[in-house]
Amino acid sequence: MPSSRFSHSLSRRSLLALGGTCTAVGGLAGYGFGAGVLRDDSCTTTPLDSSPLDWPLPNYDGANTRTAPPQSAPTPPLTERWAISPNASSATELIVTNGSVFVPGAAGSQLLESYNVLTGKHEWTRRGLPHPRDLTLLSGGDFLFIPQASGEDGVVSRAVATSDGSPRWSTDMHATPVDAALAAGHLCLPKGSDMLGFDAATGEACWQQTFGGLPRVRAATAGELLVTNATGTDGELTVLDAETGQVTQSANVSSHFHPDDDINDGLRNRIVIGDERWFVHTFSGRLLALTVESGAIDWVEQSSQPNVIEEDGNVYAPAQLSPVAISGETLLVFEEFVTDDPDVLYALDATTGETKWTVEDAAKSLQPPAVAGNTVFVPMGGKLHLVDLVEGDRTDTYDVAGRPTSVALAGGFCVVSTTEELLAFESA
Repeated sequence: MPSSRFSHSLSRRSLLALGGTCTAVGGLAGYGFGAGVLRDDSCTTTPLDSSPLDWPLPNYDGANTRTAPPQSAPTPPLTERWAISPNASSATELIVTNGSVFVPGAAGSQLLESYNVLTGKHEWTRRGLPHPRDLTLLSGGDFLFIPQASGEDGVVSRAVATSDGSPRWSTDMHATPVDAALAAGHLCLPKGSDMLGFDAATGEACWQQTFGGLPRVRAATAGELLVTNATGTDGELTVLDAETGQVTQSANVSSHFHPDDDINDGLRNRIVIGDERWFVHTFSGRLLALTVESGAIDWVEQSSQPNVIEEDGNVYAPAQLSPVAISGETLLVFEEFVTDDPDVLYALDATTGETKWTVEDAAKSLQPPAVAGNTVFVPMGGKLHLVDLVEGDRTDTYDVAGRPTSVALAGGFCVVSTTEELLAFESA
């Protein structure tokens, strides 16, 4: 289980440096900011709303909560609604919105495919996409956004209609990889050392913020973006106003990196945002909870193998401890080992970091779960497991063909992508 050696020892006295202006933030950890607004007047955008019962973003929302309303999911026991073998298999991200499932193609296929969520029937295909590992699909309203797609007009980021894939707008963007966010009616993309905000409905450039490094969006709320450097090795977290691109907060957590100089520690990709805390994790297996309002470190946990592992003459990195979902005051966390130890799904108390329950995966096949009500839908061990959010008991298990790679909840369906098929479950 996660080690509690550091838990609560830092308390709320460990305030991080906060900066409310570009000038205050610019001196932190080598970062330099410069506002290069592209218009004299600010863009007036309209948020592209999606139904709360859809799954419009890879992790349900920009906060990466992976938690949908109870009405989004089928009520156990489940039965298979449909199953198909699409060209777009092995998808690591699923978007389900406006009655359709959108699936990036398998490696090398350069396809984006749309399927009817009620029937599994193929609706349309769009070609010229990058490898799925470099692709983040986003949707809002009747727009589907494809950051950094290839096409006849070069490498661009584009918006298409969810109904038929027809083009809406495109803009020349060459950042690789692209981490995008949709917030406050803006599509926000990095390009080199800049973060840019576009009117999501028109593609018009609205604002530009320049960093000293390579910025990446790690999470977003309705009006703010949480940005780190691409490598994360400086420990900087910066909050931008999604409507203006202005910096509103900054914090540095590098003092909590691993003390071993042989470990080049840094912040890892996914950040989960709860109602009161940001949850970030490091390469060395530390999980940090920061209070949203003050930027204070509230608690810290570390993996059960927090140091470099030497085994059979080989040297391995510490076990990872990464946040994957949050529902209310329950934070779901993966502990993943490079050794043969079983990977573990933990449920932690989001307010304290204390363990509520665990589920082990000897097959080391854990994929991010989806949550609705008191049910956790967990792709693991070649099956779909239903786990009680409160007690951690496995209540149901369903066979699928191949290895599950992604799960989404929308419109009363549980949609699962595997290495062999795309299928939907409904209430029996």
